Amino acid sequence: MDINNIGKRIIIIGSPGSGKTFLSKKLNKKFKYPLYHLDDIYWKEDWVSIPDNVFQSKILDILKKDEFIIDGNYGDSIYLRAEKADTIIIMKTPLYLCLFRILKRTIQNKLYNGKHLPKKIRIANKFKKQKSNENTFLFLIYTIKYNVFYKGKILANLVSDHSEKIIQIKR
Repeated sequence: MDINNIGKRIIIIGSPGSGKTFLSKKLNKKFKYPLYHLDDIYWKEDWVSIPDNVFQSKILDILKKDEFIIDGNYGDSIYLRAEKADTIIIMKTPLYLCLFRILKRTIQNKLYNGKHLPKKIRIANKFKKQKSNENTFLFLIYTIKYNVFYKGKILANLVSDHSEKIIQIKR
């Protein structure tokens, strides 16, 4: 599959820090399809998540649309999103680069008022309540675990079930 011959229902998955949001914004600008960042849907103010059933319902509503770009992992719905997508873009970014980008984003959030935080937290001016350094460390650990334990399984399942829909981007 070719990035210029992309469908109208696109999902982008990959490790935290892999470039999902960067790519989703570029595709949104090029194709004008509605863009949905799963972090913006999942998180309310003060880093409180919405209930799982509400999150799933919102995803199902998006999947009914004729056009979309969905940026994010959230494993509970990844295979459902893959079924409904025309194109599955998998970001294959090296772990060291993902970790670097997360640290860079953390520093930018502290310096630039939460520039890279989920929308509801940013708009509510909650960037000062941004996750602590301990939480940043835990997020880095999660990113390592995702790359070591989960990414390969997710990729193998998606490739075996949806190989004709997949574009892998190595950065």
